[in-house]
Amino acid sequence: MYRALLPLLLISLTAALSAQVLPPAPVKGEIASLQPTWMGSVTGAYRQAKADKKVVVWVVMIEREVACRRMMRAVWSDPDIKAKAGSSFVLLPCNPYPKADARLFDGVSLEEVKSIEKEMRTRYETRTEIVAPQHIFTDADGKVLARKDWELDKKELVGLMNKALAKAGQPTVGPVAKAGEPAPDEEPGKAGEGKPAAAGTVSAETQRLINLIVKAPANEKEDLTDELLETAEEAGIKMFVEMLGAKKIRSEKSRVAVVRRAGYDKHSGKAKAFSALLKEKSNRVRNAAVVNLEEMKNTSVVKELLALWEKEKDAEIKKDILRALGPVGAGNQDARALLIKYAKKRRGKLAVGAFMALGEHLKDDEEIRKLFKDTYRKSGKGDLKLAIFYGYYTAKDKATVGDLEWIRDKEKSGANFTLAEQIAASIDGRRADTGRGGRGGRGGRGGRGRGGLGGEWRILMSFRPLFEKDKVQRNLVRDWADRMRDFGRGGRGR
Repeated sequence: MYRALLPLLLISLTAALSAQVLPPAPVKGEIASLQPTWMGSVTGAYRQAKADKKVVVWVVMIEREVACRRMMRAVWSDPDIKAKAGSSFVLLPCNPYPKADARLFDGVSLEEVKSIEKEMRTRYETRTEIVAPQHIFTDADGKVLARKDWELDKKELVGLMNKALAKAGQPTVGPVAKAGEPAPDEEPGKAGEGKPAAAGTVSAETQRLINLIVKAPANEKEDLTDELLETAEEAGIKMFVEMLGAKKIRSEKSRVAVVRRAGYDKHSGKAKAFSALLKEKSNRVRNAAVVNLEEMKNTSVVKELLALWEKEKDAEIKKDILRALGPVGAGNQDARALLIKYAKKRRGKLAVGAFMALGEHLKDDEEIRKLFKDTYRKSGKGDLKLAIFYGYYTAKDKATVGDLEWIRDKEKSGANFTLAEQIAASIDGRRADTGRGGRGGRGGRGGRGRGGLGGEWRILMSFRPLFEKDKVQRNLVRDWADRMRDFGRGGRGR
């Protein structure tokens, strides 16, 4: 894979690579007989697409990149692909290099290729770097129908073609033709996507994605990992985790970033595979794995977390194990006992982590409920009270509404009064009343404060201090930050 820096780096790379010995260029006429027809004008391409009801494809390639040459040779020069392209598509060639090469796109001039590539960046490329190979499919009005970075084989390209055609309301081009036999029947619009791998095996597509993740630049690895997590079979996820454990990605920072993409409850079914990373020697990767399990919320890995607790020496990871034993340890008596033990210490980040986790164990548990109320009464200022509030909020147990109202009425702090009332109202399904003779805090009645932030959102934002010192940022906090950025950019007052 190749990522071309724009535009000065491209010039320097061209100079550096010019000294390399390249194989002789094929005869121009020979290329013309193999390649599809390329348009030399963006305006002309869209005019033709509108007249013929076709889809436009921007094909981004770089001559000196092996994957691009391979695609041009093995995919775009394939007779079946050429026929499909000619029947339903108008093709625009893009080459980020300042020099065009006849071996890449035949039948178009240097000026045409440069003009088309410049227009592609103006219309569709928001990144400072260009990825090649890359394919952008648009309708005749320029609306993007499908887009894919990196190298594609014939099946993948045809699958992308059919996806774009289906979105455009046009007939699909069918599956990839097989030499000497009819193409298999496939669902319209999904041709070329291939059959799922048999149980216990890893599909070629999953292996391809894993290889791409290893080789891709750091800022592309996370997007590719998201794609893998959405599409890979169980054996493929196991292979992916083994690759991470084998340090095929050498950068520890990149490995942590890739691991963290799995930290959502939608990936709960992958928790067993990712629990293998609890044995990692790297503290940062091991810590990321613990936080992943917390966010995956799969109770099947509680034994692995408890086993790690017994031998873990890193204080930050121990704190995060306790936090994870909330959602992961719910219903497990060993996890419950460990959390109660550290909650009773009433000081330090382990106690804070324990109370945050105990919210998952609080419902219908009178011992924990009493521990919450008694500890709150004896605690001064600091994160411990906030952790207890967090536990109440995550438990959402109606039996605790009276406890929260008791805290509210005893509180001298306007902020804690407001938070206690907002959480009680949230659990009780009523409108919060945070007014108290001018001490009701910034939220006002109903938890609706300045800037239009609602009650639930204000509760969540109150918990930010509990997460700010974490070495591994929770994806929940990352989502909060994204929402706040959106709010600041235009959500205010809406």
